[in-house]
Amino acid sequence: MRAQLLMVAVAGVALIAPGAALAVDKSQSTLEQPSVFNPTSPPPLTGPKSATWVNGVAKGKSKFTGCVIQVQLKGTTLPDTDGIPGTGDEVICISDQDASVGAIFISAGGIFRGEVSGGSVKIKVDLAAENIPCGVPGGNTVEYDSRMTCYEQSGAYNAAHGCGSTDCSPIPLASDPTQCVCSAGYPTRPTTPLIATEGLFYP
Repeated sequence: MRAQLLMVAVAGVALIAPGAALAVDKSQSTLEQPSVFNPTSPPPLTGPKSATWVNGVAKGKSKFTGCVIQVQLKGTTLPDTDGIPGTGDEVICISDQDASVGAIFISAGGIFRGEVSGGSVKIKVDLAAENIPCGVPGGNTVEYDSRMTCYEQSGAYNAAHGCGSTDCSPIPLASDPTQCVCSAGYPTRPTTPLIATEGLFYP
């Protein structure tokens, strides 16, 4: 389950976030050998932790089908947002990943946003519909060290470090320029509390 974009791979993870409530939480992924190694790694996770998420109560997952990226959270105590994209009250989900494209190493990621309704968040982005090509024609791409992490809302994030900055050479989505994919570098973290990240929960 991998979604590549241009000369980068965007948000390629198959995950169950750390709030899945059952002991049968499971994750499946393939193993591949990158042709080039990352000398560093995606940025470390930092707090504070959000009080709106309780492991074993809230649940989350990320899914990739072709060029479509989806993130779902439910069971949180996040307040409802206004339902209007791009107003700055959305949950912010950050993808990080490394990729080897032939002999070239690339660090990349994406910034995706979702409205909150009844404690649930649903994000769905079709890169092809946003005029962001998927895949690398003629190139052998291996994506690794992939991670998706979601943060509480921040109205200032887009202007300061999000898709309105040059932190990761962002390519904004046509439908919502506060969401983007990175053509180089990892997105800068929001300073708001971290809701959930890739992981497995065993009660």
